Amino acid sequence: MDEVALRAIRRLPRLPQRATLRGWLRLLALRAIEDHIRRLQATRKSVALSLEMPLRSGQRADVYYQPDLALSWADVLPATTPTPEDALLLQETQDELERALNSLPPEQRLAFVLRAIEGLGYAEIAAVTHQPREAVKQAYHAAREALRQTFADRFLATDGALPAR
Repeated sequence: MDEVALRAIRRLPRLPQRATLRGWLRLLALRAIEDHIRRLQATRKSVALSLEMPLRSGQRADVYYQPDLALSWADVLPATTPTPEDALLLQETQDELERALNSLPPEQRLAFVLRAIEGLGYAEIAAVTHQPREAVKQAYHAAREALRQTFADRFLATDGALPAR
């Protein structure tokens, strides 16, 4: 945000006459984000790992890791290829989720996708959708409740109660 403000101050004399200040600031923000992503990608280093490499001390693979055991990455990483049953179950779940999302009213679907999938905050969603923050929160929670009801039977415990969060 500070970077966008600095860019705006530096480039204010070059503000296009036809541009609105709001649109111009959004453009500067998007370009700052793109620049940041490019810098991250340029500095990202790839690390070659072998499944036979031992885990260093302090690298906990799970809560049951015992430092006196010599574990390799192959011991703690899941298999990369799902079984046919797992692949089918995943595809069915994705299809069911897509149908459930498509059955939501558009404002609920948009709020849910932007919040739960894209990771935006309520204020950001409100700015993007030009809706009040409270309306966005209500739409998101209504969508979440509708999806919870849709998938409740899939996750019911044996006693009929929903599992604790």
